[in-house]
Formats: sequence, structure tokens, C-alpha cells
Amino acid sequence: MIEDPEYIKLEGLITNDQDMSLRKSLLSGRTSRRISDNSTTENSLQQSIQETVERNPCKRISLHQACKDGLADAVERLITANPSVCNEYDKDGMAPLHHAARGNFVKIIKLLLKAGADIDIPATKSCMYMTPLICASKFDSFDACRALIQNGAQITRQTCNGQSPLHYASRKGHTRVLEILLNEGGAHVDQEDNDKATPLHTAAQAGQIEVIRKLMFYRADMVRRDNDGYIPLHLAAREGHVESFRELLKKAKSGGLSTKTLLNSPDNYGNVCLHLAVKHGHVEIVELCLESGADISTAQEDFSTPIHLACSHGNLDITKLLVEHGAKIESEDGDGLTPLLRASLGGHVPIIEFLLEQGAQLYPVRENCSPSPLMCAVKRSQHNAVRYFLERGYPLKYKDLNWRTVLHVAVACADIETVDLILENGGHSLLESKDQYGKTAIHYAAATCNVDIVNRLILVGADVRAKDNEERIALHFAAEAGAFGAVQSLLGACPESVNDIDYGSCTPLHFAAAKGRDKVATNLLQNGAEVDYRDDERYTPLFHATICGCSATMDTLLYFGADINALEKSRKPPLIFAAFFKHNNNFRKLVRLGADITIVSTTGYNCLDAAIKAGNKEVCMEIIKHENWREVFSNTKCEGVSPMRRLIERFPDVAKLVLDKCIEHSPLLDTDPNYTITLDFSFIFPNSDEEFDFNQERYNGLKTMLDSGREELLFHPLTRELVRMKWRQIGLTVFFTGAILYLTFVSVFSQYLYCNSPVSHGKIHCNGSREYSQDLKCHEQKKHCSDSWMYSEEIFLLVFCTSNLLLEAYQLFNERWLYFDLTNFLEVSTYVTTIIAVAPPNGSVVEGEYQWAVGIIALLIAFFAMLVQLQLLFCSGIYVTMLFEVLNSVYKVTVMFSVLIVAYGLIFYLLLGDELSYTSPYMSVLKVFDMMAGGVEFNHYFVENLNLRMPDLARFICFTFILVMSISLMNLLIGLAVGDIESVQKNAELKRLKTQIESLSEFEKKLPSKMKDRLYSPKLVLWPNSGSMSFVSKLTWSLGLVDYAPVRMMEKTKPSHEEDKMKELQEQLRTQQESLYTLRKELRSQRTILEDISINMGARSSQINRTNLMDDF
Repeated sequence: MIEDPEYIKLEGLITNDQDMSLRKSLLSGRTSRRISDNSTTENSLQQSIQETVERNPCKRISLHQACKDGLADAVERLITANPSVCNEYDKDGMAPLHHAARGNFVKIIKLLLKAGADIDIPATKSCMYMTPLICASKFDSFDACRALIQNGAQITRQTCNGQSPLHYASRKGHTRVLEILLNEGGAHVDQEDNDKATPLHTAAQAGQIEVIRKLMFYRADMVRRDNDGYIPLHLAAREGHVESFRELLKKAKSGGLSTKTLLNSPDNYGNVCLHLAVKHGHVEIVELCLESGADISTAQEDFSTPIHLACSHGNLDITKLLVEHGAKIESEDGDGLTPLLRASLGGHVPIIEFLLEQGAQLYPVRENCSPSPLMCAVKRSQHNAVRYFLERGYPLKYKDLNWRTVLHVAVACADIETVDLILENGGHSLLESKDQYGKTAIHYAAATCNVDIVNRLILVGADVRAKDNEERIALHFAAEAGAFGAVQSLLGACPESVNDIDYGSCTPLHFAAAKGRDKVATNLLQNGAEVDYRDDERYTPLFHATICGCSATMDTLLYFGADINALEKSRKPPLIFAAFFKHNNNFRKLVRLGADITIVSTTGYNCLDAAIKAGNKEVCMEIIKHENWREVFSNTKCEGVSPMRRLIERFPDVAKLVLDKCIEHSPLLDTDPNYTITLDFSFIFPNSDEEFDFNQERYNGLKTMLDSGREELLFHPLTRELVRMKWRQIGLTVFFTGAILYLTFVSVFSQYLYCNSPVSHGKIHCNGSREYSQDLKCHEQKKHCSDSWMYSEEIFLLVFCTSNLLLEAYQLFNERWLYFDLTNFLEVSTYVTTIIAVAPPNGSVVEGEYQWAVGIIALLIAFFAMLVQLQLLFCSGIYVTMLFEVLNSVYKVTVMFSVLIVAYGLIFYLLLGDELSYTSPYMSVLKVFDMMAGGVEFNHYFVENLNLRMPDLARFICFTFILVMSISLMNLLIGLAVGDIESVQKNAELKRLKTQIESLSEFEKKLPSKMKDRLYSPKLVLWPNSGSMSFVSKLTWSLGLVDYAPVRMMEKTKPSHEEDKMKELQEQLRTQQESLYTLRKELRSQRTILEDISINMGARSSQINRTNLMDDF
């Protein structure tokens, strides 16, 4: 059956209003069927009649509906059939016990409890988790409350906002339920909700005077505060419950509390009872407060007193009452405003009249800088108050602290009615009055874009050419604000003002362009504005439009003939500003229309420098595509070096595009014998006496790529070919000379160690030998290992090592921490150990084994150092670098698995300690390395060995060793070395290239300038199809001294005609798109003008919804 509409309202679960009104009109009882919320009114009516006339509704009634309607027999039948439904929720989120408690059906409550219903079952969140006891308290179900309490219902349960049964009973005024809760339930009289409000707070707020008396009888706390700092007295005053307020005062007085203290006690916001009563207009409460001792001058946090509040809210009765009780009418609040000024701001004329009758100060005093009442009324557009003051002859001469008159304020507030009132009452004298910035009323009107006020002021004779302190006229402000109508009116009043300038020589067109006011700029130009007029910074309007980034305004200026290459004070054109402020579309437009990209300012900037400084990558790309890109890149005035260095550091992909364009292919076929490739190195390798930055460091593109970590640029064909050319010029001569000297040193040192070896002086005895072969050896030994020969070798080795150590020390002093690398370590180690092995020079055989052992180590290190040097001399030296890369991986793996190596070494030592190879842990670990390489010798040690203790265990350990170390670990090492060979090769190639660049750079620094100039070659022409090759080229190529791979890689850099066509098509599409956008904008503006004309002529209403046809376009 359908619910009671009043019941649904009380539950806060009202469905749609149409359905509710239908239910009220059809049903007077509570026995009709539910009408579907989703059906129409007619269908709902027919369904309702069908449910009640053609069917017996009691046959299909639910437990919840039976509890609502109080049908005890139906309830008993339903719970007997299915007791589990006692705690089920209906669609509103309530259990059957809630409905029984709400309807005060005690019998049903007992039936439900007997069937196992939860007495404290909470409703769902939509019903705020109310318990049946709360529901009974809310709807004054006295008997239900008693029954629930007697059956053990918890009195302290609360809803989701903390409201208890006592709160609901207090708010609703159910005194009988209140007594049951307090007496039989034992509820706490000062129980708090989530806002710390007690039942006394809720009763005072609702004005339940009987509840207040009951609660005070049970000693409720009158001074307890909620979260807002309210005591019950505050709430009664705020809501205007006079009797409740009087009762609380009476109870406070009888309880020994000071009523004056309570009345003057503020809440958390500084409001006392008097403030709250004044704010909400409760006159009787105000009177009670004053009679009971409330302080009439108590101020809020903003220092507003009660009379300020009364005047602000426009309550005349309260104002009179406060004045009668001695309120000061000249007191000031926190803003320095008196009650009269507050009343003027609110436009409360009766209060203004009353205050003036009481002697309030009408005219402002100059000493305190307070505004006038008229100005306050004008500021808030209080027309009645303004008219009141003006009709009584209030003088208009008063100004505020900034020298503004009432006309200034009225115009600034854009209130034309107030302006008319002022002009009709002598305001013409204020037309030329200026504020402290020199602005008149028409300046304000233009700045606020109010066309009607501008026209009104022009009509009454305002000077449109009046200038403020910055020498700006109203047209400047209108143009800056984009007020098209105001600009038209001002130009109509004075066409000669179109080119008036301010103190900075800016015309209105400058201001319109700076703010992107396209429509206004067009109007100004059509009325004679100079398109290329320059301000004090030599900016034309085009400069301002470019800085603003407004493409439409730029189009307008260029259409009217603006100079696209105009220069400002520092000789910057608009193109540089477009690049710097990242207006990329505007930059393209300027370039397409013929802007010169090669212009350089007096500070050394061109458009590329500006784009790089602003981080504008897209503009850099556009510049490179321009036909004059080389001239742009040739500018070195900005930082003393080519912009290419900054591109390498910041935009490597842009730098790559530059390198691609530095490789020029002849227009001949690739197979033509005369086909050439021209390489331009000037942007990455300038001349020796050019391109020094402010730190006097010479620009070197290769070194910049290396320092910035630009691997892609280092592997570029142009970079590789430059390194190859420089290596051919310098490396083949200088580094080979050094390599030959080092080879000589290694050869002499090897001969020296051979003469000192035991083979030469311990096993062959030259004295008394009779065999021919021994005599021959003795002869050779005497010839090459004589004392004089040995002495000369010692001197050579000492001089060579000492001189090289001095060079290494000098290198360490210059490079500091950069000095420490593998090559320098090997070289220094070689020289130091060689000196130890040779010194002191005496020409005799080394007696001790210590020096000879050190010499052996020195010779090994020397050969390693020579191997490192070879990686620079030959193209195949990359394999040396790869060797060291693989050694690095092997070292890491060995360190990681050193635990297993030591473990197997110790185990084999314990098992095979009798064998010669395992006599000590040290020898055993060495043998483990040998076994890892394949020297297991299983038969010898583990089969034929008769002295083997525990042979089965030993063979098992050997099996695990073969499985883990010989198979798994060795395959892992091989996989690391071979499987990742591509990355190893790439890293090795990069490392070799870096080493070459560093070596060439360091050597070039030491060359004299004339030698650098002689070696400098900005361009190189290659003939890929030329079959002739010189003998030197063939020799260097066959020896692997020079790499010709970059020549083959350059074929990939040849631009294809298809790409050129695609770029051309993209550019045409971009141009068409911009043209369509411009056409669309013009059509839209014309449509707007035509619609405005039709509206003004009355042919069309402005309220008609207009379809934007341009969206379809």
C-alpha cells in the first residue's frame, strides 16, 4: 500500500513532486496502492484504482507495509511464515521495527522483538543510521519509546550526525518522550552531537519553551558551547524566539548565573547575543538584551558595533532603539566607517534621515580622510540614497583620498543611472576634474568599456583629448581595453585624436596591437592611424602585435602596409621577437611574407640566437629550412662562436639536421664518374683565429659533441669524415712517430732483459766451449751483450723513461682529475718499473733477482701500453677496445663468482693435497682456473690416483665442478662476450672515436697558429666514383690506418625528391588552412554586424537562439 505523504516528508524520502501531489489529491486515507514513479499521471491513476478495486491488497502486503499500517494480524502471519524478514530493509533503507516504532504500534513491536528483530538495528545511510528508538522519539511515539526502553534499547545510540533520541525529542518538543528518556532510560541531559550541541541547544534553536523548562529542571548546562562557540542563549537570540530567550534569562538568573556575563559572552566569531539579534532583525530580542544589561558598544572581530550592524542591515526600529539606549552615532568600525556611511552604502534612506536628525556628521572631515556619504551611495549604486543627498543640495566637491569625485566613482561602477543623476544635479563641473593620476571621468568610462556612459559624457561636453599624468587620452584606454564602440564614439567626437601619443610616444594603435585588439586596430587604421609610427623604444605597432602573439592583428597591420623589417633601438626586427616569445605560426608567416632572417641586432642577436635562448626548437627547424640559413649560422657576434655550439648542447636533433645540410650532393647521377659529395666543416671546425667565446676558449664542434655526450652526432658521416681527415693530416705523422719511438723503447728494453736473463748468463759458458753452435752463441752474446752496449741501453732507457715521466707530470698538472685513465696508468707504471729495473746504470749484469723480476713485469705492462696505443693507429684498433670491454665484463663476473672459485680451490686442496698441483691453497686456486679452461685431467687425478681418499666423494665434487664452473660459468662468460657483441662493438667504436677526438684536440692546442692555418680545410670534395687512388691512400687503406666507411654512409644523407615534394605539399596545406581561418573570422564578424543591425532595426529579437553557420563552415 502507498505510504503516507506526510510520513514520507518526515522521513526525508520524498519522491518526485508530481507523484506526491497526485497521491495527496487521490487519497485521504493510508490504504491506497503505490503509484509507479516512472509512469505518467494517467497510467498511475488507472493502476492505483486497479490495485484497490480489482484485487485484495491485503493478500500481497509486505511486512514493512503491514508495520506501517499497524496490521498486527498480518505482521504475525508474515513473521510466522518467515521470521528472517524481521531484520530486512525496505527500499527506503528501514527495517520493520522502524515503521512500527514510528507508528507507535506497541503490539507489533513486541511481535517483532519476539521473532528475533534487532532492537537497535540502524537504518541505512540514507536514513542517517537511525535506530527504532530514535525514530520513535522523532515522531512522538510515547508508548513505543517506553516499550523499546523496557526491552533494552540503547539510549546512547546516535545518528550519523551525532543526534541522540534526546536531541530529536527536544527539537520536536515532545515533552512526554523527553521525560521517558530521562527518567526510565537514564539519558544524559547534556549529551553532545557531532557539533557538540546539547539537547538544550536544539530546544533553544527550535524555540521549544516547555522542553527548555524540562531540561533546566534536570539541570542542563546553560553555558556549554558547541563547535561554533554558541551557548543556548545565542541560538535563541539568533532565531528570534523571544519567550525561549526570556525563559533562559530567567533560569540563568534563578540559577545564580550573571545574565550580563552571558549576554556579553561572544561566540567563536566575536558575536554576542545583541549582535545576533541585530543581524537577524529581532527587535524584541534586542530590547530584552538591552534591558538585561547587554553592552551596547561591544564590537565584533571587525570592530563593528550593534549600531553599525543595524545600519548596514537597514533596520530602522533597531537603530532607533540603540540610539535611545546611548549608542554612539559617530563611532567607527574596522574600516573607519560611521553608521551613517554604512547606511549610505546600503542605501537605507530612512536610517540616513534618522541619523541626520540625531546630529550625525554629514560632511567628511579632512583630517580623517573618510569618504562622503554621497560617495558611498554612489559606489554601491544606491539610487534612492543618491537622489536623497542630491535633492537636498549635497555638495559635489568632496573627493576621496585619491582625488576621485563622485562622478569618477559612478563611471567606474558603470552605473549610467547614477551618472545621469549626478549630471542632472550639477555634475557638469566634475567633467574636467582629475584624480591623483590625472584621469578624468571619460578616462574611466573608456577603461571600463561602457559605451553608453562614454556617449553620455561626450554629449554633455567632456574633453575627449584630456590627458592624464602619463599623457594618455581616453582613446588610449578604449583601444587597450578593446572597447570597439567606445573607440568609434571617441573618434567620432574627435577624429584628430587617432594619432595622439602618450609620454612614451605610443599611439592608440600601439595599445590595441599590444593587447591583440584586432577589431579596434582595424577601426583605427581605417580612421587614419599611422601604421608604422614609432614609440620611444622605436617600436612600431607590428612589434607589439608580434610580442602579444596575435596573428589576426599582425595580418591587419601587414595588410595596411606595416614595415615587416622595421628595426627598434637595438636593431631587432619583429622576427626576432616572434622567435623569442615562441609565436611559431607568426614566425612562419613573417618569413613567408619576406622577413629578413639574416638581420643581426647591435647586441649580436639574430632570430636563431633568440630562438635558442628561448628554447624554441621549432623555430630553429624553420630557420634551417630557409635558403639563407648559412648566413644566419655565420653570425658569431652573440657569444663569439657559432650558434652551432648551442644547438649541439641543447638541440642535438636540430644540430643533426644542420650536419645533414652540410653534406651537398652534386645533381649528377650516383653512378656518374663526375658525381661529387661536398663536405662543409666550417660549422663544427672553424679556423684557428676565429670563434673564441667570452672565456677565450676556442669553439671545437667535435669537443662540444664529446663533452655534451651527443653520440648520434659523433657517429654522423660529416663528423666521422672530419675526424678521418684530421687524423690523416696529424695522426699518421705525429702519432706514428710516437708509436715508433715507443716501439724502439720496447725493443731496447726487451734486448736489455734478454742480456740479463739466466739463459744468457747462467746456462751458456763461453769460456772453454768447443762446439761450433755454442761458439756462435758466445760470439753473438759478446757482440750484443757487452758491458758498453748494456751501459748505452741503460742510459737510453733511463733518459727515455725520465723524460716521459716529466711529460706525464706536466699533463697531470694541466688535466688534474681528468688525467686518471687506463692509458696513463699503464704508461706511468711502465716508466716507473723500468727505472727500478735499470737503475743504477753500470753496464754489468743484474745480480739480484728482484730487479730482473720487476723488469719482467715492466716489459709486460709495456706491451699492454703499446696495445692500447695501437687502437688509435689502426681502424682495426676497435678490436683492442672491444677486448678491454670484454675484460671488464669478465672481471665483474669473476669477482661475483670468486666465492665458488675459492670454495672449490679449498675443497680440492683437502681432497688432493698429496698431488703436486694441490700442495697449497694458493696452488689449488690456480689449478681451479686451469680446470675452468679445460684442464680437468679427470683420469689422472680421479681414476688412476691410488692414493685418493674417498674417491666417490672426490668424483662427485669433480662432477659438480664440471657442471657449475666448466660448463655453466664458462658458457655464461662466452655468452656475455659474444651475445652482446653488437653493443660491445658500438661502445668500443664510440670509445675509440672519443679517444681520437681528445687526442687530436689536445695536440692541436699545442700547435702554432701558422701550422693550424696551414692544416685548416673548411671544405672537402669527395669523388666516390673515381677509380684512381694514390699509392699512399692505397697503403693507408690496406694497413687499416684510414677508414673510408663515412663516404659510403654519406649516400644515406642525400635528400630524396619525394621528401621535397611532401614538404612543399605540407607548406601549401598550412597556407590554405591559415587562409580559411582568416576567411572564417571575417565572415563571422560580418554576420555579427548584420545581426546587430537587424536587432537595432527591430527585425529580429536579440533573445532568439542563433545558429552559428560558421561552425559548419
